[in-house]
Amino acid sequence: MNKTWEEIIESLEFVETKSIKKDLKKQEFILIGEIKGRDVLLKISNKKNTYRIKQFEKEKYVDKIIEKHNKNLSLPIINKTDFLDSGNNKNFVWMARKYYPGTSLASFNRDKVLFGYDIIRQKYIFKKGKIIDDIIKCLNAIYSLETDFRKLGVKHNDFKRRYQSDVEEYDIKAIEKELGLKLDKQIEFYNKVKKEYFAKENIKASVGDLSPANIIIKDDKKLILSDFELFCFDNYTIDIAYLYIFLWRYKSWQKALIEKTITNDQDRKFFRASIIRELMFLYRWPFASLKDKKDFDHKKFNQNHIWTKHLIAAGESFDAIMKVK
Repeated sequence: MNKTWEEIIESLEFVETKSIKKDLKKQEFILIGEIKGRDVLLKISNKKNTYRIKQFEKEKYVDKIIEKHNKNLSLPIINKTDFLDSGNNKNFVWMARKYYPGTSLASFNRDKVLFGYDIIRQKYIFKKGKIIDDIIKCLNAIYSLETDFRKLGVKHNDFKRRYQSDVEEYDIKAIEKELGLKLDKQIEFYNKVKKEYFAKENIKASVGDLSPANIIIKDDKKLILSDFELFCFDNYTIDIAYLYIFLWRYKSWQKALIEKTITNDQDRKFFRASIIRELMFLYRWPFASLKDKKDFDHKKFNQNHIWTKHLIAAGESFDAIMKVK
C-alpha cells in the first residue's frame, strides 16, 4: 500500500508542471500538472491534518450540490472548477480538480499569509468594470442555490456560518490591546442588528473565501470561482464584505463593487455588520495575519493597517467605511 505523497503522484501518473504549495513540514501540497494528458490541480494532505481532510470532503460535497443545481436550466449556472477524483493511502489523502489555463485575479504571497492576497495582477488592472460585473454575476448564481438543509440532505454543522455568530466569542480584550482601541461601538451595533442579520430570508449560499486569489480568469476570459472549502450559508453580504477588505489597495475597485451590490439601507446595515464580524475574526488573536513574526512590531503594523481603520469606521457608519483611505 502506498505510504508517501510521492507514491500517490506515481500511482496517478501525475506529471507536475508547477508547484503552488509544497509544505514539507505540514505535508500539504497543491500542484498543477497532467494526469494522462488531462490538466489537473492536485491537492495532497497528510491524514493527521484533520482540518484539511474535513475541507477536502466538504469541497467534494459542495461540488455535488452545485452540479445538481447546474442541471436545473431555470437557474443561473454557477461557474466553478470541476471536481475530478479523490483517494487515499495509509498516510495521505488526495483530490484532483480540473485545471483551467488562466490566472487568478491576484497572486498569493504565502509569506504574508492573509496580507498576501491583495496585489491584483497588472494584466487585470484596467479591466475592472467587466471583472467586477462577472464576479457579481457569479455571486448572484451562488445566491440562487437552495438553502434548505433538508432538501440538500446536509447537516447544519457542516455548513455553518463563516464566522461566529457572537463576536464576543473572540478574545475582545486581546484584540483591543493589539489594536489600541475600544470596540464597544462595534459590538453594540452588531448585537443590535444580529437578529435581523441572521433572519432566514437574509441567509444565502456563500463562497466563504472570496479572495482575489480564488477568482480565476481563464484564457478564454471567462471567470470562475476556484475554492469552496469554506462554503457556507450566511448573510448575503458576507462574501461582498470579504472581497471588499481584500481589495483595500484598490479604492476604485471597492467603489465599483459596492455601487453594484450594496444599494439600500438594509444592505448598508448588514455590510457594516459583516465588516465587524470578519475583521474581529481576522484579529481574533494578536498579529494572526503574519507568518514571520520575529523581530517584528506587529502592534504598530496592525494599528496602522487600513483594516483597523475599516473596523473603526464600521462602528461609526456605512459612510465612514466608504471614506477610509
